Amino acid sequence: MRGSIVFRNNEHCTKGFTLIETMFALLLMLMFASLFLTTAYVFFFADQLGSHHGEEELGIFMTDMKRLFDRSEDYWVSEDGKVLQIIERDREEITSFELYEDKIRRRVNGSGHVVWMQFVEDFRVYEERSGVRFEITLEGKIYRRSLIHPSLSKGAGGSV
Repeated sequence: MRGSIVFRNNEHCTKGFTLIETMFALLLMLMFASLFLTTAYVFFFADQLGSHHGEEELGIFMTDMKRLFDRSEDYWVSEDGKVLQIIERDREEITSFELYEDKIRRRVNGSGHVVWMQFVEDFRVYEERSGVRFEITLEGKIYRRSLIHPSLSKGAGGSV
């Protein structure tokens, strides 16, 4: 026999690339390119990536606050506008919201520490005729939102 058919030794193919080698090199090149583009996007546009999280968090905060405010029996706003206290109808608990460092925290009966919102620059609550108005500063922007108390009566709340 002159040689095995399966393992042919072709001298003329030693100087080129096979199709599998070419496909493997192309696969590696595409993987590195996609990895580079992804990391470059994060590094070059990092300042723009987190800009909308504050607005989304504000929306969630106001939705949860509205739910709690609708269940409340009464509320009080401190004179400096930094603390909102809410008395719930079915419970004997006073829930307060205040700015702590850069977070809005929730405390029940003066104890505990549950973070409701982060990266807040300023938090103010103002009493209005039929409810409260929030002024929350995020990333240099002031967001104003109002909540109407279910009783809709003038003077439903008071000052602490």
